[in-house]
Amino acid sequence: MKDLMKKTIIIIFFTMGLFICGPVLAKEPQNLGLLKLKVIKYHDSGEYLRDINKAVANAERYLARTLATKNLAGKKLAIVLDIDDTTLLEYKHWLELNFGGTYEQMNNATAAADGEAILSTLHLYNFAKQHQVAVFFITGRRDGSEAYTEKNLKNAGFANWDGLFVRPAADHEKTVTVYKTNARKKLVDQGYDILLNMGDQYSDLIGGYADKTIKLPNPYYYIP
Repeated sequence: MKDLMKKTIIIIFFTMGLFICGPVLAKEPQNLGLLKLKVIKYHDSGEYLRDINKAVANAERYLARTLATKNLAGKKLAIVLDIDDTTLLEYKHWLELNFGGTYEQMNNATAAADGEAILSTLHLYNFAKQHQVAVFFITGRRDGSEAYTEKNLKNAGFANWDGLFVRPAADHEKTVTVYKTNARKKLVDQGYDILLNMGDQYSDLIGGYADKTIKLPNPYYYIP
């Protein structure tokens, strides 16, 4: 009888615990709709561009200090820049796509060739060129994008760059990291010392073959 009473009490407390605590739920991620409103506010408040300008100013200070203090005589010097949202602002297209869309839709958006220059990046670009530092663009844009990419760069005020790398059509890797790393390696193999590599995605930067990396803010999309 005592054993039966003990079992009954245990069952009652177990049932009460389920009733009081309820089911155990996973931690709910942040609401996607609210996050989109946050990134819109981040852009519209001007904070996004201010953060970009701070990062690019840091890049230019580093480049100026390096050129002034290091013995670089006889070396082939270069910097590497990503294009979308590092050199050209494409925010209006991501807003139109509601911060989503397929890879094809994103490509079609940049094909409009109406990206605006990020002025601080243009200033860095001109500073590099004035100091005989070669500038190379390494972009995740695919083969076939060269014509409209070059048109957009020229219209935005960039001129006389030293090379443009686009992602080969045959490259089906899940990440652009390998392609971008190999592109930088090609430059190093050609004798260039890449003083600076700047991009808005970590996949623009990891993999080495640059003395310094600068990450620009980008809460709008992620490219592995």
